[in-house]
Amino acid sequence: MEALHVRIDYDEAIDSKRDILNTQINLINMQKAIESYSDLRKDESVLKLGIKSKLNSALSKLNSFKKIMPKVHEKKEEKERIKDMIEKPKTNSLEQELREIQKKLAKLE
Repeated sequence: MEALHVRIDYDEAIDSKRDILNTQINLINMQKAIESYSDLRKDESVLKLGIKSKLNSALSKLNSFKKIMPKVHEKKEEKERIKDMIEKPKTNSLEQELREIQKKLAKLE
């Protein structure tokens, strides 16, 4: 294989050198950003582990409180009534209240 030589003008050589240096600067900045991201991810994982351990600790304390607290025996009817109150959509209850008020108004007339 033969060596091939190409003549470049002085201005082209300066522009090429400038482009190469700018590319090197951009690569270094990208490397810094990647390292910074890596450090942030490490910090994030440490914080997540801390939060997880605190949540587990709080959960175990809650479970121990549940064991200590006296158990309340509610009647099944009361539980069902409370469950029904929670499950009913509010729009239906508002409409039902409106109908009841209208019935009361009709009785008064």
